[in-house]
Amino acid sequence: MVRSNEEPKLKRVLATLPAGQHVATVMIRDSYRKDPAFVAEQVAAFDLAALPIAEDDDAALYVRRELLPWAAGQLRGVSRPDLEINLPEPDDAEVAERKPIDAPGRPPPKFRARFLGATGISAIQLVQVDGGDAWFVHAPAELAFAPPAGSHALTLDLGMMPDAYAEAQGSTDGVEIVVLERVPGGVQRVLLRSALRPFEHQGDRGTQHLQFEQRDPFQGEIVFRFTSGPAHRNHRDWIYLQALDLRYGDFLTCPRTADGLAHAEARRNAEI
Repeated sequence: MVRSNEEPKLKRVLATLPAGQHVATVMIRDSYRKDPAFVAEQVAAFDLAALPIAEDDDAALYVRRELLPWAAGQLRGVSRPDLEINLPEPDDAEVAERKPIDAPGRPPPKFRARFLGATGISAIQLVQVDGGDAWFVHAPAELAFAPPAGSHALTLDLGMMPDAYAEAQGSTDGVEIVVLERVPGGVQRVLLRSALRPFEHQGDRGTQHLQFEQRDPFQGEIVFRFTSGPAHRNHRDWIYLQALDLRYGDFLTCPRTADGLAHAEARRNAEI
């Protein structure tokens, strides 16, 4: 582990480390571990996994890519309130299935973000949900959007199609949802995780609202990843995306008053 307040000295020390002989890197200063360019440089130099396998408020632990399965096995089941564990996604086979897919030419009117593209197993379709336009997505799929400059928050309204869980026989076992930021160089940072199990949990039926906010603006594209549930099969993993907003943070931080919400809405509508 290298500790240094002097960037030139730190870089000289890193340059002397043998790339094939160390197993992990701990980044302990925010000026380094939250610098996408620095992280990408170390990931490439030492063949590290792009995402830290564990992190807290003070440090981030990166391991060699080839050791990721072993490290994940050591940390699986570990739960500590002061530690965020980022285990590899259990959908490696699903990732191989995903190919570039088509999407409707025009996103639903409640999408407030620029669509960049998608990968998946079938094309995105335009459907009607509660009288309004929505995108129909069959997991596994991954959709990328570009946040505007200065944006540091997101909201997403989504759900699973009722036909996906209407009958016990053949019902979906649910989906996993991961929202991440992907910065230049391929480094990924998980922003939030969630899951829907509508057959087992009535509270997961209908439209669900997800939101995330951070202090600093986003530096890369925002990726919405949908994968299969615990059985790792994609039968009837049918999702609809009704609303998506990446433009501002004040719709989360403004006072929860009529004036505050109206102010936030007015700012969002001004850029439509």
